[in-house]
Amino acid sequence: LIEWCIGNQRVLYFTKRIGDFDFEVNAAITDINDFNTFFEDLKDNFGSLIDSYEIIINNQLLKLNYVPF
Repeated sequence: LIEWCIGNQRVLYFTKRIGDFDFEVNAAITDINDFNTFFEDLKDNFGSLIDSYEIIINNQLLKLNYVPF
C-alpha cells in the first residue's frame, strides 16, 4: 500500500493511524469519474486486505499546522 501511494500521482499524503483505521490516504480528486477510477484501482490492488473504509469528501484544501507556535 505504501509503495502504491508513493507511485500514485493523486495521493497527496498517507499516514499510519492509531485507532479504528490502520491507514489514512488523502488524494486530490477532480470529479466523480476520477474518484471512481482511483477507488477501483485501490480495490483492485488491495481489496482482499481492506476490511473497512470511510470516505470523506472535502471541497477545499486546508493547511494543516501540527505545531502551532
